Amino acid sequence: MRILPTNTRPSPPPAERGFTLVEVLVALVILSVALLGLAGLQVSTLQNSDSAQLRTQAAMHANDMAERMHANLPAIDKKYYTGTNWAGTVNCSSAPTTYCADHGGASAAACTPQQMADYDGHVWWCGIKNDLPNANASITCATGCANPGTDPRTITITWDDKTPTGVATRTVSMTFVP
Repeated sequence: MRILPTNTRPSPPPAERGFTLVEVLVALVILSVALLGLAGLQVSTLQNSDSAQLRTQAAMHANDMAERMHANLPAIDKKYYTGTNWAGTVNCSSAPTTYCADHGGASAAACTPQQMADYDGHVWWCGIKNDLPNANASITCATGCANPGTDPRTITITWDDKTPTGVATRTVSMTFVP
C-alpha cells in the first residue's frame, strides 16, 4: 500500500475537468433560439395589442353615435341619421356648419334636430377618420325604417388593420333600437 503525502490531492479523472468548447457552443445555440422565439412573441404581442386598440376605438365610436342618436329622437323619426354619407360630405379640417354644443355661449337647445344630426355626424366621422386607418362608416336600417322609433339600426365601421401577411379589413357592427 502506498501512502500519499497529506498536502497533495489526487487529480480528478479527465472527464470531470469542465465544459468542452462544443458543449458551450451548443448551449449558446439553444439560448439564441430561445431568445429569437421570445423576440418573435414580443412582436406578435405588440401587433395584437395595436389591433385590439383599433377594435376598441371602433366599438367606442359606434357606441358614441348610438348615444347621440338616442339623445336626438326627433332626428331619428325623420331618418336624418340613416343612410347619410358623412365621409363624402364632412370636411374635418373645418368646424361644423352649425356648432350644436354647449360651447362659447351657444346652446345645443338652439339647434334643430337636422342641425344636431349634422353636427353629430361631423364630430363622429372626424373622430373615426382620426382614430382608424382608411376607415368607413355607415348607419343602416334593415327594415327600411318604416317605424323610425322602434326599428333597429345597425352602425357599421370598417378600417384597415396591419397583419403579419399585409393588411386586412376589420369590421365592427352594432345593432340597437333607439
